[in-house]
Amino acid sequence: MVCLAVFGWMRWRPAEEAAMLRKLAQVMAGSPGLETSCARLQRQAPLMLLVMGQSNAANHGEDVGAEMPLDVTHQGRCYSTPSPLPGGTGRGVALWPQLGAELRSELGGRTPLVGLIAVEATSIRQWLGTGPLAAHWRAQLAQMLASGFRPDLVLWQQGESDARLGTTEAEYGLALQALRQELHQAGVSAPMMVALSTHCPGVNGAAVRAAIQALGAQQSGIIVGPDTDSLQGSSRSGGCHFSAAGVRQAAKLWASRLRAAGLTSKAASQH
Repeated sequence: MVCLAVFGWMRWRPAEEAAMLRKLAQVMAGSPGLETSCARLQRQAPLMLLVMGQSNAANHGEDVGAEMPLDVTHQGRCYSTPSPLPGGTGRGVALWPQLGAELRSELGGRTPLVGLIAVEATSIRQWLGTGPLAAHWRAQLAQMLASGFRPDLVLWQQGESDARLGTTEAEYGLALQALRQELHQAGVSAPMMVALSTHCPGVNGAAVRAAIQALGAQQSGIIVGPDTDSLQGSSRSGGCHFSAAGVRQAAKLWASRLRAAGLTSKAASQH
C-alpha cells in the first residue's frame, strides 16, 4: 500500500473540509423526466465507463448545441440525458455525450454507459483517504456496483489543480498509484486511462504530465490517455475550461486514444 502520510496529504483542515462539502452540494442530480430502466441497460451489456476528475471531466464546458443523449448511472438510478450530466459539478456541457456519439458506431452493438464522479477544482490528494470527497466517490461507486454495473474502464481527467499547486512528479505519481489501489479495494479492477490534463494560463503542468507518462510506461493497468493540454487558444473558454470547439475536440482525442489502446475493438468483441 502506497503511504501518503509522509506528505501530510491525509490531513483535512476544517475550512478545507467545509469548502469541499459546499462543492459536493453542487453536484448535479438526475432529472426524473429523463430516467430510464437500469434493467434494460443491463440487458444491453453496455460499455461501462467510470469517469472521474475535476471540472473538465464535469459539466463546465461551453454549450455545443444539440447533443445525443448519453446513458448515465447515478445514485442507483439510470438516465438517458444530455448535458449537464448527473454526478458532476457545473451547469454547462460535459464532453462525454460527444464521446458516446463518437464510439457508438464501433462498439459492435454495445452502447456506452457513464458513471460520472467529477468535482471542480479538486487536487488528487483530496480524492484519497477518508475526507469528504473520498467518502463521496466511494458511496457513488458502491451504488453503481449494487445496481449491477461494473466499470470496464476508468477515465481520469484531472491535473489542473495539482499543476497550480506545484505538486511534484513524485507526489503525483504516488497519489495516482494510491487512487488506483483504493479503487481496486472498492471493487474496481478495470484499467485506468489518464488524460494529460493540466492546462490553465500561467500554470506549469510539466511535473504532473511527467508523472502520468512515467506510470503509463511502468505501471500495469495505467494507460496514458489523450493529451487535452494540446487544446488551447480557441479550444478554451475562460482559460481552463473547454469551449464548444474544445468539447468536441476533447471527445475526439479520447475516442482516438481508446481506439489506439484497442479498447473499442475489445469491447465490440465481448458483445
